[in-house]
Amino acid sequence: MDQATYITEDQQRVLWYVKLRWGALLLITTVCLYLKFVGRFRFPLLPCLIVTAAASLYNLIYPFLTRRFPGFSENRTLSDIRTIADLIVITLLIHFTGGIESPFIMLYLLELVALSMFRFTWSAYYLAALATTFYLSACFLEAYFILPHYRLSHISGTLFVSPNYILAIGFALFICCILLIYMTSFLSERFAERQHKIEELSNAKLDFMNQVMHETKSPLTSIIGYTDILLRGNFGELNKEQLPPMGVIQRQSQRILDMVNNLLDIARLESGKTKLETKNLSLSELIGHAIEEMTPQLSSKKLELIQELASDLPLLKLDETKVLEVLINLISNAVKFSNPQGKIFISTQKTGSEVQVAVRDEGLGIEAEDLPNIFEKFHRASKEAAQVRGTGLGLALSKSIVEAHGGRMWAVSSGRNKGAVFYFTLPLSPSA
Repeated sequence: MDQATYITEDQQRVLWYVKLRWGALLLITTVCLYLKFVGRFRFPLLPCLIVTAAASLYNLIYPFLTRRFPGFSENRTLSDIRTIADLIVITLLIHFTGGIESPFIMLYLLELVALSMFRFTWSAYYLAALATTFYLSACFLEAYFILPHYRLSHISGTLFVSPNYILAIGFALFICCILLIYMTSFLSERFAERQHKIEELSNAKLDFMNQVMHETKSPLTSIIGYTDILLRGNFGELNKEQLPPMGVIQRQSQRILDMVNNLLDIARLESGKTKLETKNLSLSELIGHAIEEMTPQLSSKKLELIQELASDLPLLKLDETKVLEVLINLISNAVKFSNPQGKIFISTQKTGSEVQVAVRDEGLGIEAEDLPNIFEKFHRASKEAAQVRGTGLGLALSKSIVEAHGGRMWAVSSGRNKGAVFYFTLPLSPSA
């Protein structure tokens, strides 16, 4: 895959955490506005909004740094610095929303649990102590009136000046942090071990498929080659009774070889072993090439293919061979299941950050109960569909290719004899 578009697992985690932080900042802002204007609590709203705005500002920078510099998401020291910045933000919010009375104390737990999910366990323990220190410092500074105490509750009370109460809350916070970090890191490690075992099984499956490919391809190639020689009459002319069975041998051998090749491609894509060789390409030109490939099949059934292609599509980063295979598979399916002298429509349009491609036919259609399974390996829908020749792997392979590009694929049909539409999306390049 192109280096500029490849996202590591650590980068994906940081980007996921950025989204989580946006949700937390939105929730914090909503709670502050509610407490001020609905609950009528007396606390300074403006400093809270300034703090959340500052957090939002550096949260905007994180995605750029994460995508541009892979080490930003993998370096433990940088991760600690990011967490300390969040702890400072949380401490300031707690101070401005009541100190010991603030409901935002739970944000410490959320921050440290998220850090331990990155398997930075010892850093999380250290930062749990730091979070407790920040919290106790703010509360004690308020208790001794060095910092103002903003009373969140309308009920008068002096708990915020009680050192014993502050220490009890701080101790409870620290214990909760430690227990949550331990449980989260334990579950994360078990999950990582299970994922490693799954990857080992996937690699074993791929090795097996490679062996099957090696052991099957050579004899099949020989069978196909010698059958072709016999059909050409190089070893003497075949009589009329011999030609049909030789043709069956040739076609079925080729079918088995295609099936093995497709299974191997799917296994490689699903295991992540296949690296896409992407470059800037015109999707419209690729569609044109696919249509050229399918012209004989279209002509044999006297089908009309109508193109409805958007004229303003930018170049996309695509693996030419694999996307062309997807297009040929979808058009081939439409040809197989269309009635003679029918129409096939292929369209493209830009939708948000994606380009959507649709291939529609007016043929056999897909039953509603078959739609969820249409992309499974070897799945054949109705009896009529089962009568159409094919390996049952084309759609599964196409879906794997599209998902490897970061896109989606799905199908829509109103039922039998009402045609079907196959959609897939491809992401736009970042500069598009």
